[in-house]
Amino acid sequence: MEIIKNVAPPVPDELMQKAQELYDYIEKSSDTPLKKLSHIYDYLTEFSIFAQTFSKCSKGCSACCAYGVSITTFEAEYISLKTGIEYSRETVFAKNDNADCPFLGNSGECSIYDCRPIICWMVHTLGDPKNCEIGVGENQVWYGSQGANFSNSVYSELIQLINIQNLLLGGDVRDIRFFFPYDNLSLPKSLLF
Repeated sequence: MEIIKNVAPPVPDELMQKAQELYDYIEKSSDTPLKKLSHIYDYLTEFSIFAQTFSKCSKGCSACCAYGVSITTFEAEYISLKTGIEYSRETVFAKNDNADCPFLGNSGECSIYDCRPIICWMVHTLGDPKNCEIGVGENQVWYGSQGANFSNSVYSELIQLINIQNLLLGGDVRDIRFFFPYDNLSLPKSLLF
């Protein structure tokens, strides 16, 4: 954790204030859970601009898309609503949870970028992206990963909010490949790059 503090700057006060406003909205609003999730993703769009100031991630860099991607039923429902692709409500076993994410486009870009799961919003590499490959990534420095205690209080709080909402809705947590047991060739062509 010490290395993350030395590489990544502290979260700006403005983003911390906006996070507090988001927490207050989620707690007090009568909006639907999916509308609240949309507001979380709007906030993460702003947070990502900050993270890009120190992250080495770039468009088309997709090694992390071959790692396990745990998502909630709540997030799967959101992805389904935004894409029109049904998610599996059954316990379906994916071919390989280290296979490419089913939403990884042919050119290495995320075909659901604006509605991707929270873990995909949060994880950023601080080292050489070549070190993200499976089998090499053990030596990578990750910002936002669970192993780094999510790197900041904002990420920890947002993960907790999503997990609580998922529990209230009776959902579970599975790899994205279990909710969407497709390969990118079986997805609608409009989602692929």
